[in-house]
Amino acid sequence: MVIMMIKKISIVILSFSILFCGFMSTKKSFSYEYEIILIDDGSTDNTAQIAEEYCNKYSNITLIKKENGGVSEARNVGIENASGKYIWFIDSDDFIAPSCLKSIGKILLDFEPH
Repeated sequence: MVIMMIKKISIVILSFSILFCGFMSTKKSFSYEYEIILIDDGSTDNTAQIAEEYCNKYSNITLIKKENGGVSEARNVGIENASGKYIWFIDSDDFIAPSCLKSIGKILLDFEPH
């Protein structure tokens, strides 16, 4: 069976004094490549320290620390640093179903030009 690899998905997670960890603990095998870009938008707590621990544990996670500039500026930083064909923005207070990334990958595989 040949598994077609789609181009990378960039998941940009915006954070200000709270860290969304839903995908960071995912260590499943997917048929596509993805990266997680954590944007620490000037957090005043230990968000950056926790994010750095995830970066050290998973090679597909990157942390970008910046001064607080608001959601639009943080998203623009994410876009500038994303290497994926597709970009998905997640805010730190969003709820994401556990199988969501797998479902998105399947949809993208189904609709990728062959």
